[in-house]
Amino acid sequence: MKQKRHIRITPIILYIIGFGFITYSAYWFIKTAFKAESTLSEVLPETKTLNKEYKQLITVESQNKVRVIRTINNKVRNAFSILECDSNILMIYKIGVMAHSSLNQIIKLEQKNADITTNIIYKGFNEGLLKFNYASGPPPKSLDIYLTFWGRSLKKLHENESIVNYYLELQNLSIAYEKNGVRDICVASDEGRFIHKNIPVSVLFLKRNNAVYFMLMTGKNEKETLRPNLLYELIEGAFKQ
Repeated sequence: MKQKRHIRITPIILYIIGFGFITYSAYWFIKTAFKAESTLSEVLPETKTLNKEYKQLITVESQNKVRVIRTINNKVRNAFSILECDSNILMIYKIGVMAHSSLNQIIKLEQKNADITTNIIYKGFNEGLLKFNYASGPPPKSLDIYLTFWGRSLKKLHENESIVNYYLELQNLSIAYEKNGVRDICVASDEGRFIHKNIPVSVLFLKRNNAVYFMLMTGKNEKETLRPNLLYELIEGAFKQ
């Protein structure tokens, strides 16, 4: 009978494997720490003012209905402004300058879980019922908008060359600028890492002077009812002024 051969792992092989693991762990730790430090260095002090560009997105008649809660400033990306309107929260963010294509041609919609991208460091803030995260570093050049969401009862309220407006009960959503690319902005109901409630939100993209703006409105708390067309009414006609 043939005897079974026993494969022996010599100590030197174990040393090599262990050394490789320790080296990789140290590299990963240093890389992560460097990214975290870089992320902190990008952050600028918050303000309670709305810049002129964002203000002009809202109709003159509606500007007295909104109050600035805070503006989150950053060295390498555009500001996030948080407003209050009729007991609702409105977030405004300028994605950037896009191609001359119509807005309804560059937005690619997909329904699936929209969690943050792994191995990417995010900076975040909470507002109302939602948690907002954005990737560290300058955002990539925007050619298309890949909007991924998970929730229910999605309705497309308005769509043309300059406005795309959705209403849904949201658990989470993300924005990327290429298919299967890094999720640059992620929004989720603030219930924990893996558990999310369905939160009524209005999501609106507005194109003006070849720049695209991302707006999201939701109630301040669960007792508030968000009227689906409220966000559209705030900006309707502003891009024609």
